[in-house]
Amino acid sequence: MNKIAFLFFISFTLFTSCQKQTFKNIDVEEVLGTDYFPLHIGDWWVYQVDSIIYDLEKNKVLHDTIHTTVKLIITDTFSLGDDIHAFKVERFQRAFDSAPWKALDSWWAAKDEVGAWSNEGNLLFQKLTFPVKIGRRWEGNAHIGEHVSLMVHEDILEQVFDGWTYRYVALIQPEKIGGVSYDDVITVREVDNTLDAPPSFDYQKAYSKYAKGVGLVYKKWILLHDIDTSPDPSIPFADRAEEGFFLEQTLLEYHVQ
Repeated sequence: MNKIAFLFFISFTLFTSCQKQTFKNIDVEEVLGTDYFPLHIGDWWVYQVDSIIYDLEKNKVLHDTIHTTVKLIITDTFSLGDDIHAFKVERFQRAFDSAPWKALDSWWAAKDEVGAWSNEGNLLFQKLTFPVKIGRRWEGNAHIGEHVSLMVHEDILEQVFDGWTYRYVALIQPEKIGGVSYDDVITVREVDNTLDAPPSFDYQKAYSKYAKGVGLVYKKWILLHDIDTSPDPSIPFADRAEEGFFLEQTLLEYHVQ
């Protein structure tokens, strides 16, 4: 090393060693995206739920339309072990605004550094995975188990949750939902078997939207089945389906700490 270079090295070392080191505080919720799934005792959400149930009776498909309002309230917390706390979610329902709320059942929800979880009727869904990133995929129904059937009215949808691969398809989007404008909404495609080709026997489309600092703001599930052994693909699936349901859930009001 020549003298000039050596002196430059010494001066550079002295200069850098005198610089004040600063460290930026990392917002874990911001980095992971856990604030799309807030959980606090006292939080509540009210949803408008509209559904159509397909019921085959005497060779005729009946479409039973149901409109109701559902309220979710976080009332308690308990430990799941490994420093993970679950929150008890009590559900209430009423048919119209002036009617009293009637208790339905209770679920629980939780989140950790891996994802956000919701146990609904003893079915454990992984609603989100962290960090939230466009295109990221996960098996959201992996903890449900294979070949789980779903009872819809008096019909059974076989293996309805098999093969769902959740995926983030939109991030940080402003949207107006239920008359309310949200600045930051993410969209999760839970399943959509209509993307590649028209389905023959089962029509599955499920999407959910979450707003930052609010939680679930919109959900749409269409799970239909055609029992015809030779279905006519020229007929729209909604017109030839004989079993299943259409469900749309829209947030009306909420309180989140």
